[in-house]
Amino acid sequence: MKLSIVVLGAVGLVGCATSGAPSSIAPPQLEHARQHAAEPVAAVADRSDTLLDRGLRLYAEQNYAEAARAFEQAYSAEPQPSVLFAQAQALRLAGACGEAKPLYEAFLRDAPDPTYGTVVRTLAEECP
Repeated sequence: MKLSIVVLGAVGLVGCATSGAPSSIAPPQLEHARQHAAEPVAAVADRSDTLLDRGLRLYAEQNYAEAARAFEQAYSAEPQPSVLFAQAQALRLAGACGEAKPLYEAFLRDAPDPTYGTVVRTLAEECP
């Protein structure tokens, strides 16, 4: 659970979900998700260079394509829904929405907390 919170917080999802959210996301929540999706996370960048840490560091540096590759490798080594979300965010921000959408869907299927659903669906819908 702690890993999920670190990863989801680093890529902008923690703090965006609401319990019992209506089917459409409230503008302040969506704005929060957009603002924090690309926000550098200095504390993460100082960690050791595991695959996940490398992905988080690259994401914080806004090197989204490389971050997505690192998240893919991290997920292969240890499958966790939060890593799928991180990879989807990195791909979306790198402009690879076609690759991001299936990962958002997989995250929603396996998500650790169903309250993230509205935010994640909205981010996925932003992909053309």
